Amino acid sequence: MQKVPQLLRFWLVVHFAVDIFFAIPLFVFPVEFLALFGLNAGASVTAHLLGASLLAIGTTSLLVHQKSRETFLAILYLNFIWATTSAVVVLIALIRGAGYLGWIVFAIFIFFAYLWGKYKVELSKSKYE
Repeated sequence: MQKVPQLLRFWLVVHFAVDIFFAIPLFVFPVEFLALFGLNAGASVTAHLLGASLLAIGTTSLLVHQKSRETFLAILYLNFIWATTSAVVVLIALIRGAGYLGWIVFAIFIFFAYLWGKYKVELSKSKYE
């Protein structure tokens, strides 16, 4: 297996935990959970789909955390695009009046977008080949 930074492996496990922390309430009580963030759930199917997305992406992070460099490059693309686009969506909701807890979600997505982008650049360099 080609070398992958241990800290990146750790962050993928943390990513799984954070995604599951948000995914489970979106499955169990989506309307109430989104209301905590000042968001209107609209159709609960939308909230359930968000929960499913978080569950799928978070679980994928957990499943690949011991895989090869090539696998990491692929998951880093996925996670970076997910975190970046999600941050934009949350920012739009905040501009439109979402509650202050939305800033926490925004910060989490920005953090992960930065993290995945940073590791994508580092892993693309030859020192890990």
